[in-house]
Amino acid sequence: MHVKRAEEMFMKLADIENAALYSNQAIRSIVEEIFIEGERLLRIHTAWQLKNGQILLYEYSPRNSPPSNFCIYDCLDDYNELCHELDWVHGK
Repeated sequence: MHVKRAEEMFMKLADIENAALYSNQAIRSIVEEIFIEGERLLRIHTAWQLKNGQILLYEYSPRNSPPSNFCIYDCLDDYNELCHELDWVHGK
């Protein structure tokens, strides 16, 4: 089910060339271990910039539903705005 959503998302991109990674190096990658109610959890936030300027974001947080997802942001400013709203990502 999650794979189908990711495929649909990529189909919305203009073409394969524009969807290619600008660089294989992430513009931000955070892996954080947290403890909630005595349970050890791992959260992941990784973003890459595509050649067309869009930002591809992958997040994993086991307390979310679904626990992992991909999102595309139109530009770096939109992505940075999101990061300022996420306490665990902001400033890292």
